[in-house]
Amino acid sequence: MQMITHGISTGALFILAGIIKERIHTRDIGQMGGFSENVPVMGATALIFAMASLGLPGLGNFIAEFLTLMGSWQANRWMTVFAALGLVGATVYSLRIVQRIFFGPREVKHSFSDLNLREMLIMGSLTVAIVWLGLYPQPVIETIKPFVDGLEKMIMIH
Repeated sequence: MQMITHGISTGALFILAGIIKERIHTRDIGQMGGFSENVPVMGATALIFAMASLGLPGLGNFIAEFLTLMGSWQANRWMTVFAALGLVGATVYSLRIVQRIFFGPREVKHSFSDLNLREMLIMGSLTVAIVWLGLYPQPVIETIKPFVDGLEKMIMIH
């Protein structure tokens, strides 16, 4: 579950980074700021996937993070607490980047278009996928259950 949701949310953020790079011809965050004013759909999409990657409830990454932390809690409680603190650091980092690029002050004025139809279809399908996995993760969990059960049996034998 973690690999699937991480792939969707991180992949979406990389796609958005590529779209921005293609439009303004730089990856320098210092030259970015205030983009949501001109590209509100792109800004909202970036915020959705930043929140997803942080494990916001209702999105697939929350289920994945919850299952990971539940499993690791049984193995090592102190490492689980340390990992949970890492999530707090990741939250600060991600929100700072989204704030700076889309909502922060504008250092350099860039004028570019919002997501086009093709990009909206791509980002829309990824948004539907991450929300669907957050609200109804059972099909994925049921798909991997036989493997996990077999792995448990194999570990118990050894």
